[in-house]
Amino acid sequence: MFKELSAMKNILIKNIGLFLWAIAFSVVAQHKTVQKLSESDIPTSEALPAGMELVWNDEFNGQRLDPEKWADTYFSSLDYLKENSRRALEERKLPKADYIFTGKTIVLKATDKLYPGADRQISSIQTYDWETNTNRMDNALGGFFEARIRRDAGKDAKKVNVAFWFDSPGPDLKYYLEKGGHAFGMNGIRPRGQLFEIDMCEYLSTEIVLHGNVAPDGKFERNIGHYIHNGDFKGKWVTHSLLWTPAGLKFYIDGVLVKEWWNPRDIKSPNHAMNLFLGAYGVGGVTMEVDYIRYYQWALDKNNCLPNSGFEYSKEIFPWEGTGQIDRLNARSGKNALRLCPGTHIEQYVYLDHSKTYLLDFWSKGKGDLQVSIDNITQVSGISEDKVESKHAVNRRYTRRKIKFQTNSEFADHKRTVKLSFKNGGQEDIFIDDIVISEVTK
Repeated sequence: MFKELSAMKNILIKNIGLFLWAIAFSVVAQHKTVQKLSESDIPTSEALPAGMELVWNDEFNGQRLDPEKWADTYFSSLDYLKENSRRALEERKLPKADYIFTGKTIVLKATDKLYPGADRQISSIQTYDWETNTNRMDNALGGFFEARIRRDAGKDAKKVNVAFWFDSPGPDLKYYLEKGGHAFGMNGIRPRGQLFEIDMCEYLSTEIVLHGNVAPDGKFERNIGHYIHNGDFKGKWVTHSLLWTPAGLKFYIDGVLVKEWWNPRDIKSPNHAMNLFLGAYGVGGVTMEVDYIRYYQWALDKNNCLPNSGFEYSKEIFPWEGTGQIDRLNARSGKNALRLCPGTHIEQYVYLDHSKTYLLDFWSKGKGDLQVSIDNITQVSGISEDKVESKHAVNRRYTRRKIKFQTNSEFADHKRTVKLSFKNGGQEDIFIDDIVISEVTK
């Protein structure tokens, strides 16, 4: 009898263990951040840079909203300035979005359920939840974001806006306010000239807007960028994309670059996570139908923070910039290396963790002087706060070089922008390959 009871006990424990494992696996499987694309899914546009991989997406092929990716209660930083909406947030009385699933898309519907303090309905899904201070998309490293949407409004619709955009997260106004600004008992942290909102598209037309400058008392002053792309978009499927890098922003419509803010002396890019929205505003029948939203990042080698470190992404050097060229005859590993002719250079801006020690590790060959610079860059102005410079007499055979450097401090978990540069100061060609930036953990 004892043996039988012991055997039954072991079986029971084993079955309970399998049951709990199955539940855990089901939860993990149900909330994967990446849904593998199938042949029936519409391909991502040609604007997607070479060398990127899908890290987060929603194809909206199900029948319910994924709570691990979305909050369906709208709130944004500008609403914090309005007493009615702020009170509704504090009292947890914000209205839920209206939406339906078609099996292939989600349709956000602005109905007559008016938003507190507004004269229109707002049906929006977003990746940051103001009520719980929960971020469902870690996009602090930037990347490529794309949504395929269809915007429409009835003949009698009013107060119409349909948008795909980023906004500063909460749970207060510190990201909205600028450094030196103070409102609602909060001090701002955002450098002037850096945006607090990015609109990939607004309204039934397409307006790309960068919201930025704010007065010390918290009043919004003006946009820091505004572009209107003329066209008939009402009721039509349109693909909107954004490439967000430490160096700047590029905007695409149906795979075509239409606007960019890309200036090393005026860097608009945020260096922290942002809240992504899809939403319809208005009354009288305003809708946004979304086929998919996809988020890509550079595919990085293990323990390497530098995109395109071996120049293998494509025939182009991007996200490197400069006058260097891909070379297929002098690769140390892989298929490609980089050729620097005399007087030419390359540079790349990269997000790194702040207040850390990093190691730059690379291989070079040729003849002459290779000049290397690693700069801690000030947000917006692009000014070098400090730099590590090194000159190397390059050998005929590939030689390994290592340079340690520090990243300066930043707020909380914000990223530090670092610029890495190589320049040929000699009289003959120099080749570079297998560049690695890794954190020193000891």
